[in-house]
Amino acid sequence: MQCHRFVPRVLRLFPSDSIHVTTNINWKLMNTIHQYHLTTPRFTYLTPTPYTQTYANVHTIPTNLSLTCWKCEAEVKVGENVFPAICSQCGRIQKYKEDEIPDYFRLLGQSKPDYSVDLVALSSKMKKLQKQLHPDLFSNRDPEEQELSQQLSSLVNQAIVTLQNPIERGLYLLRLRGVFIDFEKQQILDPEFLTKVLELNEELESISDANSWENFRRRNNRDLESWEKKLEKAFQTGDLQGAQIILGRMKYYENLQKKLKEVQSKFNIVD
Repeated sequence: MQCHRFVPRVLRLFPSDSIHVTTNINWKLMNTIHQYHLTTPRFTYLTPTPYTQTYANVHTIPTNLSLTCWKCEAEVKVGENVFPAICSQCGRIQKYKEDEIPDYFRLLGQSKPDYSVDLVALSSKMKKLQKQLHPDLFSNRDPEEQELSQQLSSLVNQAIVTLQNPIERGLYLLRLRGVFIDFEKQQILDPEFLTKVLELNEELESISDANSWENFRRRNNRDLESWEKKLEKAFQTGDLQGAQIILGRMKYYENLQKKLKEVQSKFNIVD
């Protein structure tokens, strides 16, 4: 019964011209695939708000954007990629239409969407924005502006969480280019790589002391860093297909990291 359940997934993972390899499939390997890859979520988001970005196009606020203040109806001119827009007459933060909000990269101060980011600069920009938008600062304002500050503050949090994570950053950059990855239907992993994943999983399960745990963690971190550099190069050269393949493999190593934390807790290993 177990074999029959995994056959369709095996056929998806192996090329049609090499289907014969499935006659001697290692079903423990297939269980590992199911656990470490096929059941993983595609994206991780914070609580959606009216300003949650769900579109695929790259947006940048034009230099001639002009808003009408929702509070005093004064004209609010917005400079290029200025966020948040604040009315000079009444000091209220402004509402945005979906196509008026910059993407996460520009929102946090980058000139354009690019996989290569300055994490320190992103964090600094996020803190600056939160000082302007934190809901506590609007506790004495009317309910409408309180809600608006919460929504925009949540958008900033969502942006930094996405861009700080190498995998989520890559997935988001693909989304901006209209490419959406569904890991459950991905057909890009080869048998050799999946065998390696099985071996790593078995090694992880055999860890019983702090030294072996630390050695595995260091090696896994190096592997992730190596794939991250390859992903950056793929985006630089416009190789979106290659980027998808690399992200799929990085997801495996990320899941190994999660399992490492479980092992660390199990044996009370001090990091």
